Amino acid sequence: MPPKRTAKSRKSAKKTRKTDHSVDKEPTAAWNRSGAKALIDGDGFDSQIFTLIVGSEEKQFTVHVSYLAQSPVFDRMCHGHFEESHTLQIRLPEDDPKVMKAVIQYLYSGSFSNFGTEEACGNSADAANELAEIYSVAEKYGLQDLKTPIVEKLRKITNVTLKAGEFLSVAMKIYACTPDTDGPYRTFFKETAATMEPRSDLRKPDIEVLNEYISSGGSLAVDLVTAACDQYTINLARIEAEVIDERERVYELKRELAEMTRKMQRYKDRWRFNLGLPSVSQFATG
Repeated sequence: MPPKRTAKSRKSAKKTRKTDHSVDKEPTAAWNRSGAKALIDGDGFDSQIFTLIVGSEEKQFTVHVSYLAQSPVFDRMCHGHFEESHTLQIRLPEDDPKVMKAVIQYLYSGSFSNFGTEEACGNSADAANELAEIYSVAEKYGLQDLKTPIVEKLRKITNVTLKAGEFLSVAMKIYACTPDTDGPYRTFFKETAATMEPRSDLRKPDIEVLNEYISSGGSLAVDLVTAACDQYTINLARIEAEVIDERERVYELKRELAEMTRKMQRYKDRWRFNLGLPSVSQFATG
């Protein structure tokens, strides 16, 4: 059970009761990320409450500062010498309220199970695009821990139902908002891109999109070409190994054939000897 709220926090909550409280829940017991001991102990619910005003429609979310401060960007806003630290409001006009709700759910519970799924979005393409948007926000606000579960969800969707063209579209979005040093997604992208060519769903429009991305240059094009070259190298090594195996098999067959020929020659000589005829070798030397 979390500690009781202070009078100040109860008053703040009352003033903002019309805002979205769907993520204002106690953290799950399974959540144990580093640096979050105070949150697990329940101390985060005694912290000050900030209001996030998100998107052009100004959707409001109330969030405890202890949870919000997991983002280094929000931490500076809340504790630095900025207007937000005095007004207890943070305006995010460029962000999507639905995406921010997923981020807040993750800050409180360590997961965002209700977002980025085919069941919630209707199809794999929309689910992947939503995950790409969440990944972009994670990068924007420095939530590195959030990236790994996003990539795991993308991996499941890509391996099962996501088409190659849709995969590339998601990659363009994420590459556009992340630095070249971004690890989780780019590692996943290189691994997956290397296996895209033989996929049956890579039709002509997808190939045209792929060629367009390569022509545009940039890190995405470099990673695509690198992945293709790596896969070519792997395939070439496999073919060479198969050729060596076949050569060894051919050599073995030739050796077996030579042995059978020698055996047949001995049988012929014995047969001719039994008939009183000279052997083939005697004909050769005579």
